[in-house]
Amino acid sequence: MAKFMGALGQILGSVGGATFSHNRGGSYVKRRSIPTNPSTAPQTDIRGILATLSSGWSSVAEMDRLAWDNWAAANPATDSLGNEVNWSGHQAYIALNSRLMLAGAAANAAPPITSGPPALLTLAATFTEPSEYSIAFTPTPPAAGNRVLIWWTRPGSPGQNPNFNQARLLKITAAAAASPADGFTNETLLTNQELNIYAQIMDASGQVSPVLKARAVVEAGE
Repeated sequence: MAKFMGALGQILGSVGGATFSHNRGGSYVKRRSIPTNPSTAPQTDIRGILATLSSGWSSVAEMDRLAWDNWAAANPATDSLGNEVNWSGHQAYIALNSRLMLAGAAANAAPPITSGPPALLTLAATFTEPSEYSIAFTPTPPAAGNRVLIWWTRPGSPGQNPNFNQARLLKITAAAAASPADGFTNETLLTNQELNIYAQIMDASGQVSPVLKARAVVEAGE
């Protein structure tokens, strides 16, 4: 379903055979394509987590369900247009716990009792052909129990500048892991390609901080 902002404002999503989106050049519309379903390992993992949490909600104690409802009402989420939306307690339970389970941590039956973590102070990324990366951040290490979620956009020409809605999860650090976060991408990088990196802190309750952005240029390998 497409989203509209104002009478003639921004539109995101698909209506009929058209898909509406935007980039730094402004809004645009293109013919809607039917996405493939490759059933990759990450997709399978996420689907399994969502199914587990959705069915697990029925075993959450009534007092905890009410607490989740109250937490969700006091902590509205933000949609892709930047608008505040109110989750149900069920949605909040799944959203926060799916992050934790994706990181290999256990789900929480009760909602958070503290506010979310502060944002990262600095973020810098180095990508090296053909697939190596190193992500530096501060503070380092983050507070005990906190992890850093790192997202990246598909590398491309210098003229491309995709936004966070187009980013994919690259890495979740271990709890209280120090900077930098190193690893290898699942696709080949080419020298002088550019991409965006986004990172945020996740606490032990699954709450996340605001996203911090960095731009990276792929360097030549040795």
